[in-house]
Amino acid sequence: MQQFSIGVGTTADVNTHQQCAYWPYEVALGQSVTLDCEAQGRFVSFKRRGGNEIHLVAICEFVVIGHPVK
Repeated sequence: MQQFSIGVGTTADVNTHQQCAYWPYEVALGQSVTLDCEAQGRFVSFKRRGGNEIHLVAICEFVVIGHPVK
């Protein structure tokens, strides 16, 4: 899989999400990647970057740790 980014936003519209983490390398089959993202929002998005091939993206664990937004 090619590079990807993680975004955070206050709406479900992923086009308005602010990028908070980016993985610039290719991810090999079975490889794990951990990214830290310090952002506030209600929605989290995952965007694949580069390449024209379609790859399966299996997210086995996605942990969001944060505080309620007032």
